[in-house]
Amino acid sequence: MNKDVSWGLRNTVPENATVAWGARAILDGTADYAQILPDRHGFAEDMTAEQRTEFLAEMNSGVLPKLQTIIKQYREAGKLRGDQENLLTTEINGIQFAMNTNASYGYLYISAWKV
Repeated sequence: MNKDVSWGLRNTVPENATVAWGARAILDGTADYAQILPDRHGFAEDMTAEQRTEFLAEMNSGVLPKLQTIIKQYREAGKLRGDQENLLTTEINGIQFAMNTNASYGYLYISAWKV
C-alpha cells in the first residue's frame, strides 16, 4: 500500500497497514474539538472505493466522537498545543491514530490506519 495519505501526518502509517486515512483539521485555540473539513482529508492512493466507503463508515460509527474526546483530554492535559510539536498516538476500535500540530498554531494533522 502507498502509505502517503493526503492531508494527514506524514511518515506515520506503517508498511503493513491495509487502509489509511489522513486529515488536516482546524484546532481552534478555544474549542475542545478538532474541526475536520470535508475538503482537507483523504485516503492512501491505492485504496479501492469499497475500502474507502467501509473505512469511512467505521470511522463515522462512533470512532470520530471518541477521537474528539481524546483530543479534548490531550488539550486539557497540555499535551496538544498549537505551538509545540508533539506526536501523540491512540487506538480506537482497532484503528490506530497518530496526530501532531507540527507547531502550526491552528492545524492538527491526523493519520489513521488499520493493519
